Amino acid sequence: QATLSRDMKELGVSRIARGGTLRYSIPAESDASALRPIVGAEVVGIEANEFLIVVHTLPGAAHTVGEYVDVQLSEDILGTVAGDNTLLVIPASATKTRQVLTYLKHILIEGAA
Repeated sequence: QATLSRDMKELGVSRIARGGTLRYSIPAESDASALRPIVGAEVVGIEANEFLIVVHTLPGAAHTVGEYVDVQLSEDILGTVAGDNTLLVIPASATKTRQVLTYLKHILIEGAA
């Protein structure tokens, strides 16, 4: 945890209070690529059904991964909802679920190597 916290601080990730909860905020989109290896290391797995995608993360990492997905501004993603270690990704339509699943695997797992 301490190493991850130092890395996040070095990359400019900050915690901000919004609506009574703490959220992670990452740098502008151009700087977000620097977070790719960290975000990828936090992802444990990705699953989907016909309509929704669930990203499993290390404890406490779902907000960071969710923010990273959000700043990608994909038109195929309606939104994300983060818990502690689970991120729900909502595709823009049911017909986009498999496409979004492939996209998430690319940006969160394959591209993180």
